[in-house]
Amino acid sequence: MRTLILVIMLTFISSNAYSACSVHGSSLNFSGDEIDLTEETDSGFCSVDFRLGSRGNIMLTSLTVKSQPKNGFAKTTDDFSFNYWAVRGFSGEDHFSVEICANRNGAVGCTLENAKVNVSQPSKTDLTPEVAARLKGQATKKKQ
Repeated sequence: MRTLILVIMLTFISSNAYSACSVHGSSLNFSGDEIDLTEETDSGFCSVDFRLGSRGNIMLTSLTVKSQPKNGFAKTTDDFSFNYWAVRGFSGEDHFSVEICANRNGAVGCTLENAKVNVSQPSKTDLTPEVAARLKGQATKKKQ
């Protein structure tokens, strides 16, 4: 069985306000499965980048945030990555989910990824609770 190996690119941001995050996860089977992903950050920001780690006829087709975190905002990018920002001052555990789908030999399948983010120190992002709520509302409207 071919699987997509989740390779995480640590994000280093040039600003001193952010530092890299570490991510722990597992492989994706694209068979309606669910996996857990744990992110650790001391800055309140994390970026996860999906790359094909196995050869074969697998093409990523979509990446969608399925549920938003309570204490922040998650957004996908056009290059099969997603970013998480905690609201300023938040520390603790936050949760959200993303769905990643792929076409493998003509068959489309998806994996639901349940992300748990541990923000070890008060977030240094500029995201306020009000802006996070507005962004979540805009993201919901786009889905409809």
